[in-house]
Amino acid sequence: MDVVYLVRPGNRNEELRWSLRTLVNLQHDRVWIVGHLPNWVNRKQVEYLPTEQYDLKHANTLNNLATACDHSDISDRFVLMNDDFFVLQPVDRLPVLHCGPVGERIASRSDTSYRLRTIRTRDLLVELGYDGSRLLFYELHVPMPVDRAVMMEAIKLMRGQRKPWTYNKRTLYGNLAGIGGEYATDCKIMDDAKWDRLGGAATVEQWRFLSTMDGAFKYGKVGRWLRARFPYPSPYEQ
Repeated sequence: MDVVYLVRPGNRNEELRWSLRTLVNLQHDRVWIVGHLPNWVNRKQVEYLPTEQYDLKHANTLNNLATACDHSDISDRFVLMNDDFFVLQPVDRLPVLHCGPVGERIASRSDTSYRLRTIRTRDLLVELGYDGSRLLFYELHVPMPVDRAVMMEAIKLMRGQRKPWTYNKRTLYGNLAGIGGEYATDCKIMDDAKWDRLGGAATVEQWRFLSTMDGAFKYGKVGRWLRARFPYPSPYEQ
């Protein structure tokens, strides 16, 4: 499968550099960058699809994802990546991961925008005839195997709604495709407090995947650990 990164504007994207280095642990075919191509990327090793990015973050990622799904040269099944996803262990077959029922996520979150996106996604699926009590939540910060045609169906559904960027793309896709999967807790390290609470490197080095926040990668313990673990340049960087 090809690997597809949805990349925001900006050349100083060290998370992307280290994410590309961790692909040594993931069996894959071509690497695609959709959105912005940092000037340090090796164009001989990476395929690139440019997009214009002017709007909100979620609108940009929706546009980038649509561009990828509409491009016939990308493999019919691909790995959806963000620039802050890291593959820590060798992976021969990428797992499908979710973090439980959508209803539980709605009940457990108080932050308004996140909760509203999840509610809107659930309501759209229910309108389409899905059982709301059986919906699964796929908004984990991990690589996700994607069927390009089905993801395009999900994008068309979102674009048919008012404010299409206010839906959970992965959750809509996962339930439309009926991908099931295994339960997992999220692997995002937001700050040193969470790193310490989890037990630091002794715990995290056992994980298959890891994700970070910008500040945690640049200045935190998790960023220093990642940079030390993957010190060698990949073929994807100049």
